[in-house]
Order: sequence, then C-alpha cells, then structure tokens
Amino acid sequence: MPAVGLCFARLRPGIGIQQGKGDRKHSGRSGLARLFELAGTKKSHLVAAALFSIIASACALAPYGVIYLVLVRLLAPDFGPGGVEEIQSLALVAGGLVVLRCLTLFASTMCSHVAAFDILYNLRSALTAHLGRLPMGYFSARQTGQIKKVLYEDVEEPEGVIAHHIPDLVSGAVLPVLIVGVLFMADWRLALIALLPLPLAFFLQRRVFARDGLGQRAPVTTTPWRQ
Repeated sequence: MPAVGLCFARLRPGIGIQQGKGDRKHSGRSGLARLFELAGTKKSHLVAAALFSIIASACALAPYGVIYLVLVRLLAPDFGPGGVEEIQSLALVAGGLVVLRCLTLFASTMCSHVAAFDILYNLRSALTAHLGRLPMGYFSARQTGQIKKVLYEDVEEPEGVIAHHIPDLVSGAVLPVLIVGVLFMADWRLALIALLPLPLAFFLQRRVFARDGLGQRAPVTTTPWRQ
C-alpha cells in the first residue's frame, strides 16, 4: 500500500511543473480524482476494469457454492440416477464460472492497460507542450538528464498503479465483502464467530508494522522543475 500511495502522490496537481502563461490551471484535485481527470476519454475504461474485476471476484467465489450444492445433493436421502445428471450439470456450471473468471480478468487487465497507456500519453503530451513554452534560460540552468528523467521515468511510475493495482485493489475489497455476505446468508451466528478474530488480526498487524517501521510513510521525492 505505501507504494500505491507514493505513485498516486506523484499525480498531485502542480508537482514539479513550472506554470507558464499559456498553461491551463490545475483543478486542485489529487489522488483518484486527479487520476480520473488525467484519464480524459478513458474514464470508462477504468470503470470497466473495476466492474470486470468485481465480476471476476464473484466468479472466483461461485465454484465453492457449487461444491456445496454438490455435497448437499450427494448426501440427500433420495439420491439416485437423476442426481448424477444434476451433479454433472453443476460441474458444467462450475467449469463455466472458471472460464468466465478468466475472461473477465483478461478484460479487466486490458481495460486498465489501455487507460494507463492513454494517461501516460496525455501526460507526456502535456509536458512536451509545456516545455515548448518555457524560456531558453530554463534549459540552460538545468541538465538534460533531469528533463529526460521526468519525461521517461517519472511519467512511467503511475502505470503500475493504473494497469495492475486498481483491478487488484477492487478485487481485494470486493471479495471479502462477498465472503461475509455468503456467511451471513448461510448462518449469521457462524458468520459473527468467523469475524471475531479480525480485530485481533488488525491489532497484531499494526503492532508488527510499528515494530519493523513498515507503517511509516516513505518521503515523496520529485524532480525539481520550478525555477
């Protein structure tokens, strides 16, 4: 998570860019709001990536429900030849859900990558247009490597967050909610018992992170662009 925050921090408006007369003023947004602003026409791709990730999470959980139905049918007192056909149908459903999960994961990854590359293109286009409006004295006072680092390295940093972390974060948030919902549908008392260790787990995790220094936020460093 600190790496995700660090990458989003570099999307804050105005970081490392000297405002020129011909430049549009930033909206003052940061984080996800700034990300959607930079996405432009590719906002729908980010939304689609999140939706496909949600469907993939549901499909990952569904086969366990199918296994439960198969066990219920096998243990039924009236289990007979007709039950075998029903189990075969359930097996086909489970296989179809696995295939659907693979397809939705692929679609989520494709949408997030298309959005990521388009955002990087928009960032580089805006930076190169801005460089064309800067005075020559600005370039004389700076090394070429500094400008090259911003255009080629710093701009690439959000790509990992947009293309990979957004679908993973959505899946990581949705899957526990689905599991808890299924537990409460089965038996709310067993669901509460299953949730009891969570506060202790969070407490122990914070203690471990605090002891090892993993909970401290890493400082955000940016390439100086202001005069």
